[in-house]
Amino acid sequence: MLIRQAVKGDETGIARVHIDSWKETYKGIIPDIVLENRSYEEKEQMWKGAIGSLKMDGSNNRFILVAEDDHGRITGFATGGKNRSEDFQESFDAELYAIYILQSAQGRGTGRMLTAELSRLLYEKGFESIMVWVLKDNPAVRFYARLGGRPIGKRTEEIGGVELEEMALGWELEETMAGK
Repeated sequence: MLIRQAVKGDETGIARVHIDSWKETYKGIIPDIVLENRSYEEKEQMWKGAIGSLKMDGSNNRFILVAEDDHGRITGFATGGKNRSEDFQESFDAELYAIYILQSAQGRGTGRMLTAELSRLLYEKGFESIMVWVLKDNPAVRFYARLGGRPIGKRTEEIGGVELEEMALGWELEETMAGK
């Protein structure tokens, strides 16, 4: 497995992981209509724009990383940067915006490797701590807890006409870089 920064041309693979992992992870959590109406083409365009706006030296304090299997297929991705949550910016300067891994690639350390590399890149840019928003019913809550994530807040998010509770979890970047 290879963990690397996303480059132009990765948008199709990232979009596939984004859509497919949502369907795998959020079935029974998010209304089916929301999952069914997600478009590969729309996500591909979104990721094309996101990758195009990156500065490979990290000077805009945002990173998109991909995990590739031995056949060069993207099986997961993570993105993060400066914390966007005003309520937590003083305590946690960085944010894990998203991490998605295909179910077929889970349980192999992919998530741990993606977050460790993202943490290393953010730490090199002077960040010290990180937080993530996650749906309370998402099984990934356990993954974040293993990384050192501690509950720091909550909010309600409306998705597809349903109010869902999100948890904020936070931890020190050094905990993740240590490969927990």
